[in-house]
Amino acid sequence: MMRTARYGALGDPGAVFGSVVAVLNALVVASYWRLYFTDPALVNGDTQIAGYREYYLHLAGPVLQWIDVLFLKRAFRFPLCTAVWLGALVVIYVLWAEVLVAPLNLTPVGTVTSGLPYPFLNDMPLAARLRFYGLTYASGVVFVGLFWAAARLVACSSLSRDRNPER
Repeated sequence: MMRTARYGALGDPGAVFGSVVAVLNALVVASYWRLYFTDPALVNGDTQIAGYREYYLHLAGPVLQWIDVLFLKRAFRFPLCTAVWLGALVVIYVLWAEVLVAPLNLTPVGTVTSGLPYPFLNDMPLAARLRFYGLTYASGVVFVGLFWAAARLVACSSLSRDRNPER
């Protein structure tokens, strides 16, 4: 989808999709590295992921997508729609994790519950997890604003260059 010619054109619904993916990537990168630097077991449990895989999954891949969405596709034109879709995906994730994944899995085991996808979630009571999910969404809305502002800067910069080619 990112390579289609129409993607990123005015009125293209794929622009919202690219924007939501960029924000989800930002949430994953920020959350993952914050937890990883606190204690790698919070995100990886007892398993150790190869170093190159850590950086690819949780840094290089998202950075490449951010470059694509900001500089090539110019996708952040609909911040409100992006925030609404982000909220829908957070609700879907919470339902998936709490209603489907946790009851069907015995591991990872935490001090409060078991079966949730990330070890640290299993150490939190339901109210704390719901607060965490809400704060994650709020952080996502902040990222929507930051990406929207970055997209405006990129657009202004390229517009300025188009008007003054000698710069």
